[in-house]
Amino acid sequence: MGLLSTGEPLEWSELKDIVDRVKLQGIRQFISLYKRLKDRHGDCLRWGDEVEYLVVKFDHSNRRVRVYLVAEKSLETLSKDEKTEKNCFLWRPEYAAYMIEGTPGTKFTFFPNLPFGFYWNSHCTFRRLMLIDIRKVS
Repeated sequence: MGLLSTGEPLEWSELKDIVDRVKLQGIRQFISLYKRLKDRHGDCLRWGDEVEYLVVKFDHSNRRVRVYLVAEKSLETLSKDEKTEKNCFLWRPEYAAYMIEGTPGTKFTFFPNLPFGFYWNSHCTFRRLMLIDIRKVS
């Protein structure tokens, strides 16, 4: 998604009159894309994935989970390796102060004997561990 840098979100009172029109347009766009691309086969997945992470803080003793508004501070630490390391991950701000977007910094490397899920899971798991570690520091 990326950072919303211009404009402001609409209030529900402003949106409710056009919701049905927006839904219909989304359905039409999906059908159009489906018809155009349904016969495509053998595409190479080039970059992997994009995951939006919600940064939360657990209060186990009170059985509560709260959003943790440290995304900006965490991004400084997480993205420091982007310019120096080849195989790092890319971290970007997301919509809210408790959200971070993570993507692979390079293409996945495929080995024919391993399932695709191996690559995706290992990338996502490693990024999640990085976020958990940085949350402890923040």
